Amino acid sequence: MGLLGDITGLGTVATAASEATKSITDLLKSFIPDPNKRIEAEVQLQQILAERDKALYEGMSQVMVADSNSDSAYTRNARPTVVYWSLAMITAITGSGVFGVAEPIIAALTKVPGELYGLVGTCVGAFTIGRSVEKAGPSIAEAITKVLARK
Repeated sequence: MGLLGDITGLGTVATAASEATKSITDLLKSFIPDPNKRIEAEVQLQQILAERDKALYEGMSQVMVADSNSDSAYTRNARPTVVYWSLAMITAITGSGVFGVAEPIIAALTKVPGELYGLVGTCVGAFTIGRSVEKAGPSIAEAITKVLARK
C-alpha cells in the first residue's frame, strides 16, 4: 500500500468493504441457490443501500443547514473553521516542499510509528464497517426475507 493509503487507512477500509461485499454475495449464494433470484436480491439490496445513502446525505445536509442557521457563533463557524485549517495545513506542507523546507515536516512524519497509521486505519475501517452493518443490516435482512418469501 502506498504512503497515502498508509496515512489515511483507505486501503484498509477498501479491503474491508470489499470483503464485506463479498461475504454478502456469498451469503446470498448460500440462501438463494437460483442465480436469477440471487441477481434479483442483489439488485434489491443495491436499491435499499442507495436509499439508505440518500437518507444519510439528506440528514447530513440538514445538520449542516441547522449548524449554519444556529444562534451560536461557535456552532455556526466550527465546520468552516476545520475546513480552512485543513486547507491551510495542506497549503503549508505543499508550499514547504516547493520552497525546499519540507525536511522538518518529513522528519516529524517519519517518526510516527507505522503501527500507529495501521491502528488508525484499522479503527476507522472497523468503525465504518460497523456503522454500515448497523445501518444496513436490517434492510439487507428484510430484502433477503422478501426474496426468500417469493420462492
